[in-house]
Amino acid sequence: MTRDRPGDVFRQFRDHISRLLNQTITDAPLSLAYRKDGLFAQFAFRDDSDFPMVAPLFSRGLFLAVSQQLEVEPQPDETWRLRTMEYNYHLLEGPSPDSRWIIRWEYKSHSRQRNEHPRHHVHLAAVVDTPAGRMDFDKLHLSTGWVTIEEVIRFLIAGGWSEAQGEQLGRGTNKERGPFQEMDGQEYLDASLPD
Repeated sequence: MTRDRPGDVFRQFRDHISRLLNQTITDAPLSLAYRKDGLFAQFAFRDDSDFPMVAPLFSRGLFLAVSQQLEVEPQPDETWRLRTMEYNYHLLEGPSPDSRWIIRWEYKSHSRQRNEHPRHHVHLAAVVDTPAGRMDFDKLHLSTGWVTIEEVIRFLIAGGWSEAQGEQLGRGTNKERGPFQEMDGQEYLDASLPD
């Protein structure tokens, strides 16, 4: 994604993600916080005091915390390129950032911090007994590859964790609802969305 000014790049991306969230799983607004030099921004759900908060999912009593830390890089053609440096998507049981979490999708760029665990990973609030002993998925960093917020939205809708597709997008087939457009401009009719 490129634009003429860094602030335009951040706002365009925030607006895209906010639109997706608000049309599907929550009506909470995303806000941007900028670093003074304008080359770094973070978006998250925030309350009036600018404190990060969690958003209630439509109809299911669960909550979502979303945060992305972004940087822009100057390009030879004098535009700016957006890079995600860190993301956190947490499915929570309660309305506080400190509430018990169920699933945490996380990423931190190696340019920010070298880790012994996979930089793209998920944590699950589960313990499984195996013949080799107990596996605590809370402490494991299960490798995921890149997880976009679009994939988290799909997971929540297809898994029945949010009923917004009926309330917000209207009933009907996926084709009647229209394509789900990714930030790369590609349009997808996602079969995982219930009709």
